[in-house]
Amino acid sequence: MEMEEVRKRISDAKTYLEDYRMYGRMVADAIDALDRLDGLVADPTERHLTEALKLAEGLNEALEPYRSYVPTPAEYMDQILGWLKSQTG
Repeated sequence: MEMEEVRKRISDAKTYLEDYRMYGRMVADAIDALDRLDGLVADPTERHLTEALKLAEGLNEALEPYRSYVPTPAEYMDQILGWLKSQTG
């Protein structure tokens, strides 16, 4: 997967979650975190990728209880995490 594909997955996850924003602050926080993640991935320095990996791991952990309700963003997060892990060693 290339960086542009990862950024597209992040964008798609944000778009998907927008429909759930009314369910509470946690969803809005996740969308904000995805914005931050996109910024880090867009400038893939070693420091940014390390920070992006930690952020993505936190998002994935928060998403865990809801994976069956939002399978598409959950799949995207798996792909994003895989890419970040491959980039950070």
